Amino acid sequence: MSFPEGPNAPGDPSNPYQAPVAELAQPPELIAVSPKVIGILSIVFASIVMVAGLIGLLVFEAASRRYLSPVTAAEEYSPWSMDMLRVVLAPMRDVHRGFMYQCAILTVMSIALLVIGIGQVRYRKWACNASLSWGGTALVCVGAMIAIVMLIITPAYSAIFDLAARLPSRVIAARVATWNGLIGTARDWLMAITVVLYTPYPVVLLYFFSRGNVRAAMTR
Repeated sequence: MSFPEGPNAPGDPSNPYQAPVAELAQPPELIAVSPKVIGILSIVFASIVMVAGLIGLLVFEAASRRYLSPVTAAEEYSPWSMDMLRVVLAPMRDVHRGFMYQCAILTVMSIALLVIGIGQVRYRKWACNASLSWGGTALVCVGAMIAIVMLIITPAYSAIFDLAARLPSRVIAARVATWNGLIGTARDWLMAITVVLYTPYPVVLLYFFSRGNVRAAMTR
């Protein structure tokens, strides 16, 4: 087979990663970043978050099986009565459930972004609209993760500390009172980290793939 303009000529169907003619025809100043670069970033970001989400699911599932069992908990916290353990285990289930919800959201969204990233690298037309949809959905998911912290995880921790503060030991009660005072700070930090880590990239996708010249380049 011969290539009159070379095997990597614009629009060459044998190279799905070659920029299409629509993009190459744009003036250089109008194309600040190639969709291929964004696609690579999407694949890398999605892979990292997906692995972290899967590890989180496994860790919290293992922790639930080990520490949410009354028998196991009684062996490790023998001074506690079984009645107290049963009361504390209920909010602990909520804590683990809340973190597992967050990890599940991150895992599902990362798998979707990984697929979209492959489409971005290959200049697929569907990847442009999919990127916008994913960006909007991701911002909603960030709000959902913050709601999980506020409505599930933080109240559950407060319930645990309130119960522990009722223990006969004054030393334990004093320490629990100190920890309980840090719940608000920990909650604020957790929400801030969630926003800082997971908000910028959806905003980047929404901005980048809403530009006319970028949409014109995604023609395959």
